[in-house]
Amino acid sequence: MSKNENARSGRELLNHTKKERCYPTSIKAFNLSVGRFDPITGEPGIPEGTPLEAFGPNASCKSAMWEGLAANIMKMDPKAKVFALLSEDPDPERWESVGIDLDRITIWTYYNPDPDATLQSAEEGLNLLCELVSEDMDYKLTVVDSIKALVVEDQVFGKKAGELKEFSESEAPAIRARLMNRFLGNHKVANKARAILFMVNQVSESIGPNFNIGQMVKTKTAGGREKEHYCKLRIECNSAPPDATDKPVNHKLFGNKIFNKLRCIFFLQKNKFGFPFRKTNVDFELEEKRFANERNCLDFAEYLGIISRSGTSRWNLDGKSIQGRAAAEQYLLENPEYEDKLWKEIYPRHKELYNDKPSKSSKDELEND
Repeated sequence: MSKNENARSGRELLNHTKKERCYPTSIKAFNLSVGRFDPITGEPGIPEGTPLEAFGPNASCKSAMWEGLAANIMKMDPKAKVFALLSEDPDPERWESVGIDLDRITIWTYYNPDPDATLQSAEEGLNLLCELVSEDMDYKLTVVDSIKALVVEDQVFGKKAGELKEFSESEAPAIRARLMNRFLGNHKVANKARAILFMVNQVSESIGPNFNIGQMVKTKTAGGREKEHYCKLRIECNSAPPDATDKPVNHKLFGNKIFNKLRCIFFLQKNKFGFPFRKTNVDFELEEKRFANERNCLDFAEYLGIISRSGTSRWNLDGKSIQGRAAAEQYLLENPEYEDKLWKEIYPRHKELYNDKPSKSSKDELEND
């Protein structure tokens, strides 16, 4: 055995990456944008052991993404566990409606019902995360929600003494950046469980005389730049208001306007598994379950030539001619088996067109010219 036991040939590494499991999120259109497919189920998803960051403004489906990912991981692996480092009070009822097994999720929050207890720091939660993924191989997902709300040791004070350690506003970003730098270095070594690290972050505006000129507003994310280099996926999440003509179906209206649809935009700023800078527009149907209905199956199936559309809005689905997009979406909602069949046809077709093209070397291009 050589001195470096971790050294492997390129062929061995290629065979290892082909056997990696990929876990899908609840957003099927985004899963296709990642560009990696599970070797067993054939569905697209996020490979195991992937560190990723989802950042964006408020109400842009960041938390909904990791909740759906946790539910799918528990569905695919009956022994899988999830660790969540949260900055707010958890909502078990919503998690259970999404499909998360409450017995297999470990929660660490800053919320403590004991008024005499001292506040716990972010260092303790991040160290606990590294210990879990190094000792227990069943942890498949770890969540930090969110980086912006991490309470570092310099902000912790004793409730009994009532003494607060003060530091200037310029020191706060640097302290949080050093914290994330140490954590990511430790996590890289300790992640023996090959768990997915899902980091949620917020976007804030840079304050200064040269940053807000006209419509050009410079934004930044908390945690420094170390996470940008460490992450293999960086997702910019945004939400757009629904159409003003959209009205809920089978709902009674009270007040001015009530909408039951949401449009989100996911932009892959960094992607180590496929094409970067992909932009995904996703429409959701809001129901009792959180984002249960995704309204993108028709667009993918038509673009890939699986279904046909005659005229402007007459769809040919399952041997039937359906007039109007709303009626076609309602047909897919009432027939989930047919919708699943369409998605199973979309995955291999998309992989054939966009993910299986062999790359040409410069020598081959010169010879062809």
